[in-house]
Amino acid sequence: MNFNEQSKIPEKNEQESPLQEIVRLYKELIESGKIFRFPGFDPERYKKMKEGDNEDIYGYMTPTDTLSDRFLVHGVRFPDVKYPKSGNILIIPNDSTDIVKDGIRIENLNSTTIEDQKFRRLTVLCQETEK
Repeated sequence: MNFNEQSKIPEKNEQESPLQEIVRLYKELIESGKIFRFPGFDPERYKKMKEGDNEDIYGYMTPTDTLSDRFLVHGVRFPDVKYPKSGNILIIPNDSTDIVKDGIRIENLNSTTIEDQKFRRLTVLCQETEK
């Protein structure tokens, strides 16, 4: 598993909306098939995610710390979802195929530590459009 290969961001089309850029980058990252190093969670968002762990009384979601450990060991990948135009971009551990239990919204990541340019740009765009 090579976490060090970099994706270059192609020049943005001036008429491309933020959502269009999100969808384009997401599709490019899926098509690349790359596995990325886990950048860690944004500290504020991590706190909210941990609170959500306590509210999952039915066990539908994998606990945040368990996912974090799996991301660290196996890396991060972008699953191909049915409706990327929704802008709801998820990542899963590379050892998973379960988007429902193991999917984490990309907005929850610490964008400052992402090495890959496309991955970072996609994360920042998702964080900006969420606000």
